[in-house]
Amino acid sequence: NDFAAMGASLAALQAVDMVALGPALPDLGAGSDGCFAVLGPGTGLGATAVLRRGGRWLVMETEGGHIGFAPQDALEIE
Repeated sequence: NDFAAMGASLAALQAVDMVALGPALPDLGAGSDGCFAVLGPGTGLGATAVLRRGGRWLVMETEGGHIGFAPQDALEIE
């Protein structure tokens, strides 16, 4: 699962490598616990879940699914 490999790379990311989708960037620093998702297009919808607990990174391989892409207008195509 290529997205599991991307999830495993979270431990190496710096703030400059990320873009906030909400009000703030996630805290990936040592000692912080959290739950993260890595999503993106591949042969289907690639996905993996990553937990940070007690200083350890736990990558859970998942499959988001195979979906069709059928945009209905110019905005959806964009």
